Amino acid sequence: MQAQGYCRLCGNLGGLSDSHLMPRALYRFVRGSLSGGQDLVVVTRARSWPSSRQVSDHVLCSECEARFNENGERWVLKNCYRGQGTFKLRQSLEETPPLMGGNELLVYAAAHIASVEIRQLLYFSSSVIWRAAAHTWRYENYELERLLLGGRYQEELRRFLLGDQPFPSNAVLWVSVSNLSQPELAKTMVFPYGGRADGYHLYQFAIPGLRFHMFVGNCIPPLIHRMCTYRSPENLVYLTDKVDEEILSNFGKLSRTSKPSKRLKGASDKAGERG
Repeated sequence: MQAQGYCRLCGNLGGLSDSHLMPRALYRFVRGSLSGGQDLVVVTRARSWPSSRQVSDHVLCSECEARFNENGERWVLKNCYRGQGTFKLRQSLEETPPLMGGNELLVYAAAHIASVEIRQLLYFSSSVIWRAAAHTWRYENYELERLLLGGRYQEELRRFLLGDQPFPSNAVLWVSVSNLSQPELAKTMVFPYGGRADGYHLYQFAIPGLRFHMFVGNCIPPLIHRMCTYRSPENLVYLTDKVDEEILSNFGKLSRTSKPSKRLKGASDKAGERG
C-alpha cells in the first residue's frame, strides 16, 4: 500500500511504501517464540499492553526500502538469533578463537572472520538509528520517543545511507552478541532510545540476539573510538551476557512507571489460573 509524498531518505516525490521502524520480519521472529502465537507485549514508560500491530508509516519510497534491505536488513535478519538454536552470527564467532576476554565477555576480531560482514551490520544499525530520528513513529495511539541526533549528524547519516559519503567521522558503533544465558530474552526487540551522556550522545536498540550502541559527537573518549566495531583494525565484536542483562535492566526501569492495560492484566490473570 502506497501514499504520495517525499521520501525522507532520497527526497524524491512519489509513492511511499508502508515503511517499518524495525524490520517487519522481526515481529514474526518474536511472536513465533510466544506460546500459541499470542500478541506481543509492548512496554513503555507510561503503559504496557498486548498488540498485534507493527510500527510503520509511509516514510520511504520503494527504491530506498530496497536499498535498506540489500545493504543491511537481509544479512542481519539471516544472521541474528532465529530461535531453536539458529544463530549464525554467534556460530561464526565461536568457530574462531577470541582475541581476548573472560567469563562474561569475549572479544572477537571480525576482520579475520570472512562470514561476518561488518559493513552490513554498520549499514543496518545506521538505518534504524536514522529512521528513529528522521520521523515520529507511533505504536497504535502511543508516540514513540524520537531520537534527537541534531541536524548535522542526521544529515550525515542520511547521506551515508544514500552512499554519498562515508560513515560519519564523529560516530562510533559497538555490536554486542548475546551469549544466550537467558534465551527467552534474546527473542526481544528494544526500539531505539538514548540521548546525551558525558559530552556526547549514545543511542541503543536491540533485535533478537544482538544489541547495537551508537555514539555520536565531538567529545567521544579515545577508548570508545578504539573499541569501534567498524573502525577498529580488528573490527571488534563482543560476545557477552551483558546483552540479556541490559534488557532486564531496561525492563525493570520501565516496569516501575509502566501501567498495565486492563487487557494485559486480564491475560496475566488467565495465565496465572492456568499455571
